[in-house]
Amino acid sequence: MSQLRWGFIGTGWIADVCSKDLDLVAINKYAVASRSEDNARAFAESHGFEKYYGGFEAMLQDPNVDVVYVATLNPFHYEHTKAALEAGKHVLCEKPFTINAGQARQIIELARSKNLFLLEAMWVPHFPKFKILEQKIAEGLIGEPKTLMANMSLFQLEQDGYGRMWHKATAGGTLLDLGIYPLHFVSRMLGMKPSKIVAAAQLTENGEVDEDTSAILQFPGGKTGILHSTMSATGSNDAVILGSKGRIEIDKNWWEPGAFRILDHADNVLFEFKEPQEGSGRQYQFLEVERCIKAGLTESPVLTLDDTITVMESMDEIRRQIGVTFEWDK
Repeated sequence: MSQLRWGFIGTGWIADVCSKDLDLVAINKYAVASRSEDNARAFAESHGFEKYYGGFEAMLQDPNVDVVYVATLNPFHYEHTKAALEAGKHVLCEKPFTINAGQARQIIELARSKNLFLLEAMWVPHFPKFKILEQKIAEGLIGEPKTLMANMSLFQLEQDGYGRMWHKATAGGTLLDLGIYPLHFVSRMLGMKPSKIVAAAQLTENGEVDEDTSAILQFPGGKTGILHSTMSATGSNDAVILGSKGRIEIDKNWWEPGAFRILDHADNVLFEFKEPQEGSGRQYQFLEVERCIKAGLTESPVLTLDDTITVMESMDEIRRQIGVTFEWDK
C-alpha cells in the first residue's frame, strides 16, 4: 500500500470511475469531500475511504491528506486546486485543468512557489499503449510524423444527463470536455505550440456553448493536426498519424486502452500492439503522481506544466475564433 494518502474533492461520475480504478493498484484512498456530508459518507462507505467530509475546506485541514484529486465540475477546478495548494497539498486536477490559460498560469505559479507537485489529469499519455507508440515513432517506423487526425464524437445530450455540457454557467461545450483530448494528442505528437490555428464550430441552439467543433493546427516543419469533437453524434472515434514512411492507426476509442498498428506505404503491418483492459486506465495517472512525488519531482516529465499551459492557450484561441466565452475569461 502506498504511503501517500489521497483525498478526493468531488463524488460524481469521474470520482467513482477513478476510485474503482485505484482498487486495481496499491494506492491509499484516505478521504473524500463533497458539498453534502451525506454524499461524502455514502461515497466513502461504498468505495473504502477512511474519512469523509462535508466540504472541501474541512478535508484540506486534515494533516493526513498528502495528495488531492480534484474531481469537481469545470468551473471549480481553479478554486479547488488553488485551495489545496494553499493548504500545502500536492494536486492532480481533472481536465480541463482550468477554464483558460490565465487561470492555469496562476495556479502553476502557486504550485512552483510552494514546491508542490501539480498535474493535469489528462490520463491518455500515461497508458502503456501511448508510451510504446511514442517509442516506435522515436525508432523511426513511420519516418517523420507529418499529419495527425483525431476525432472524439460522443452522443451526450442534455436530456440524457449531460446538462452541464450544454450551458455556459457550467463551462460546458464540446471543446472543454471532449475536444481537449484530440487537442492534447495533436499537440503532443506534433510539437505542442502551433504556429497557426483555424477553427469552426456549430453552437448549441441556445447559443451558449459549442456543440460541434473542428480545428486545423499547423506546426513548424510543415506538420498539421486535424481535430474534431461533437456531443450530438457518435463517430468512428479513431485516430491516425501519417508519417513520411508509414502510418499509425489507433482503434476506437483511441483515447482509451486498446490496440494500434503501424503500417508502411504498401499496407504491410510493421508492428501491432494490443493492450489488456484493466478498468478505465485512469489508475496510470495516479501511479505517475506517486512516482514523481517519491522521486522529489514537482511536475511530471510525461505531461509538463508548460505543456498544459500551451494546450490551454490553444484552447483559448479556438474559443476566441468560434465565439465561446465564459465569465471566468474576464
